[in-house]
Amino acid sequence: MVNRINKTELNQIIQKTYKYMCKICLEKFEDTNEQDYPVCKECRETFTKKQINIYKQLEKSGPSTRTQLVSSTNIARSTLFDNLTILKLYGVVEKKRVPIQRGRPLELWSLV
Repeated sequence: MVNRINKTELNQIIQKTYKYMCKICLEKFEDTNEQDYPVCKECRETFTKKQINIYKQLEKSGPSTRTQLVSSTNIARSTLFDNLTILKLYGVVEKKRVPIQRGRPLELWSLV
């Protein structure tokens, strides 16, 4: 007889496992003292605090324009753009152009 797990139990199991996984590379890490910091040591060495802050904000708010990210992260616009470009090169974020009725299309940044 097969034991079935309901969706609530499955979500709890996934959340417990995901709690100790790097949100960027999705690799498990052992150091449970770092549970509030969702990035493993390798990614922490690769990414700066500003880049991780941008990542967390995009995760929290979803697709956002640069103006929205500037106001929510308190990072200067040019610095933000430089860091978004680096995150894009690593394949962590992507930029999409959304057409609007008039003027330039919106550039929305989101997690991949």
